[in-house]
Amino acid sequence: MGEFARTSHHVIGSVTDSQCIVCHDQSTHMAGTVRLIDYDNPGSSIAFSDALSAEAFCLGCHDSDGADGNFVPFEDGGVAVNVAGTWGASHHKSAGQTCLDCHENNHGSEKRKLLSPADTPATSPSLTEEEEGFCYTCHGAGGPASKNIEVDFALLSHHNVAYADQSADGGRVECTDCHNPHAGNHQKPLIDPDEPHLVWTGNEVDFCLRCHDGAPPAGVIFPSTSPGTGYDKSRFSSSTHGLSGSVSCGDCHKAHGSNRESLKTMRYEQSDQVSYSGGGAQYLLCWQCHRENVVVGNEARNAFGTLHDKHVKEKRAPCIECHDPHSGYDSGESGLISFVYPDKHGWNFDLNVSGTTYNLSTAYQDTGTNT
Repeated sequence: MGEFARTSHHVIGSVTDSQCIVCHDQSTHMAGTVRLIDYDNPGSSIAFSDALSAEAFCLGCHDSDGADGNFVPFEDGGVAVNVAGTWGASHHKSAGQTCLDCHENNHGSEKRKLLSPADTPATSPSLTEEEEGFCYTCHGAGGPASKNIEVDFALLSHHNVAYADQSADGGRVECTDCHNPHAGNHQKPLIDPDEPHLVWTGNEVDFCLRCHDGAPPAGVIFPSTSPGTGYDKSRFSSSTHGLSGSVSCGDCHKAHGSNRESLKTMRYEQSDQVSYSGGGAQYLLCWQCHRENVVVGNEARNAFGTLHDKHVKEKRAPCIECHDPHSGYDSGESGLISFVYPDKHGWNFDLNVSGTTYNLSTAYQDTGTNT
């Protein structure tokens, strides 16, 4: 059969009778109904009449028995992946999806992992049909899923799941780096990026730091434009924000995409010479937790007195000029001050990127005696 010559397939090499009867029961072969061997119930078979009946057959191999290595169905020696262990509690299962909704042909597919439609190769310009484009079939405009995820990845800033984005700057992350379609549900939609077969049971910060720790899992690549090892935020957990227990990544960042830079949920200006207006729209993200009047207004009362007001309003310096919301330069700095101190001057930018010559039009300089 030509299906076994496709890009992904169950049988490796030549198709022999011994390979066929691994799946197909021959006892009533002439009766007109395809019957499949039920490996969880020796001596029994499953009449293949609809997608749901095929699910029971698939899980007969793709369970703990199949994954323990004691059962090797085909001559290539491949061991089945345990899907049954998480499938029963998954959202896809509860929504009525079955194996054949995503893997329509058990013999072979022109896409990886037997994905549907099996007879359409994922070649340019349809490379995404076996990656994010495949997910968008349901999780896109007009799809049966309750949420349109595709629209999020078309926003100004987003994780690089799109093939075009990956080709442009080298950054790469796929839907399956965060989600397992065989396991995720509404309560636990994520996986452990370091152990993709495990459902994530930890908190949001620790999940994000699985990639944003300077040592992302294999396959996750940060864009060539990212600083250092790639958006390393591993110091957040020991920062004032992290230790507070009340600030999580999702308070400031969207997971998939945002119309603001760096996936931000609200406006947070980072450029110099920002004219500050009443109401603080320029730093709306900060004011979700910090009281504007206490920091820069008439009620200003903090370690710097009215100096916040002077810098933000008069000198038009953005918050990030002095503060890094993820961590301070000194891990013990409760104010998240991110100064570096070459030649007893402080400014907030990465010398590895900018070089050692600072520009007074773009950076603040602290020349006081206590710097």
